[in-house]
Amino acid sequence: MTLSRLMCCLVAVVALAAGAAPAAPPGPPVTVRDYQAQLSSREGYPPIVISQHNLQRVLAADLPAAERVESFKLVARLGAPSKEAMSMLVALMADANTPQPLREAMLTATLRGADGGATAFVLEALNAPNLSEDLEAELLGWIEAHGSPQMLADVIKRWAENPPNGPNEARYRLIVEHISGGEWDEVLLSAMGQQAFYARGSSQVVLAARLSPEEYRRKVLAARPTHGSIAALQTFVRGFDYIPATKAEMLTTVTLYVQERNTINAAAGLYADWRNSSGYAFTVRDYHLLAALARAPELAGKSRQEMVAELAQVLAARGHVAHRFGGTGEPVFDARLYRVEGRLTMIDLWNITLLDELLSRREIQAGIKVLADRDLADTEGAWGGLVFFERGRATAKQYPPAPAEVPNDLVYLPTGRMLDDSHNSLCRFITHFEKVNNSDRVGPTPDELADAEANDYYGMTITRLDESRFTAHYFNPDGVVVSLGTFPFSQPAQ
Repeated sequence: MTLSRLMCCLVAVVALAAGAAPAAPPGPPVTVRDYQAQLSSREGYPPIVISQHNLQRVLAADLPAAERVESFKLVARLGAPSKEAMSMLVALMADANTPQPLREAMLTATLRGADGGATAFVLEALNAPNLSEDLEAELLGWIEAHGSPQMLADVIKRWAENPPNGPNEARYRLIVEHISGGEWDEVLLSAMGQQAFYARGSSQVVLAARLSPEEYRRKVLAARPTHGSIAALQTFVRGFDYIPATKAEMLTTVTLYVQERNTINAAAGLYADWRNSSGYAFTVRDYHLLAALARAPELAGKSRQEMVAELAQVLAARGHVAHRFGGTGEPVFDARLYRVEGRLTMIDLWNITLLDELLSRREIQAGIKVLADRDLADTEGAWGGLVFFERGRATAKQYPPAPAEVPNDLVYLPTGRMLDDSHNSLCRFITHFEKVNNSDRVGPTPDELADAEANDYYGMTITRLDESRFTAHYFNPDGVVVSLGTFPFSQPAQ
């Protein structure tokens, strides 16, 4: 035991013998000056304890701003915080309620050099959600001065979140050219061909939004297919005149190129027929039905005029219930086929044809009655599922809703499994079965239409009208709604 520790123990013993409580040991230092004073003492706190204690003080909204600033200076003095701590500091800097003196101190201390701590902070901040324009500008200024090629992927990921006419557009182009040494568009296209580059989807988003379709197609076809991403783009440009616009579309395109390569030529042939006969424009969400129809020429041979005429005849003979936007009292939307036929693609017409045949089967009608009764008893959330194309006809599969933090019987929350399986489906279906007489909730709601647009899928709502009938409405990502009519809750065939 050292002499100083022995003296402390003797003092404590004497104090206890005298009936006095021992003095509480001082807490960890909370300023750089206090920390430096502690360095001469062998009884001080370990740096990790000091850093964690002061990080808590920086995050404490009830402390005066000046004290939080001093604690942050000490955190910065002790070196780069952990990744978790860095995330909290980035969120604090992006918070509009953070006092300006603290925010300025954090920027000054963190971005004043090119060391590892500053680099780690910049990369973490670039990937933070809801990054303010001011903080983004500060980060870009640091990258202009200290950026390296290793930061290219993070820069492109943030750039992809900005519109082409954003305030920092010119800076992003210059930064990419500065840290990579090439023209920005050529750099991004080249990076997409590298296996280890983890921002290929973001690169695609940037290029698709900033180059004209003609220029982008030309550059894609001229590129060397050094990676599956470039080869996939070239295949879909040649076969379908198609360029993905989002990261999800890019991922789907590459996945199809890898997994469905033996079906691409036939699908491209049917696409060309539809384009020439009806002006059809391909999108990657249509691929599975297009490829399936290409393998069934007895089905795919129908012209647009034939399909419209057949559907018009079938749907005109069926009863319909008006689609209401937003429930009782809201304006009625006429969703009959003849009013929207000009806005429907060949895929829409095939979806409607297949869904009509599905809902016309007695066993499906009986199954929907069972589903409606079970959903009526469940008040936690709405039910839904997917419709697939199998062996020349539509089949439906129900997927239980995902657990909700707050139960809502009017909203269907898809599970991750359902979302994964949806890539191979015709459409999603959502049920409005929360009560028996539900005619005030006929058709897709504004939120359901907005979700279809945001997530790029086709959908169908099935609404219970009473004890013996239901009605169905088809909708696409463009907000077009078509009434499929009313159907009975049939008994299964004996």
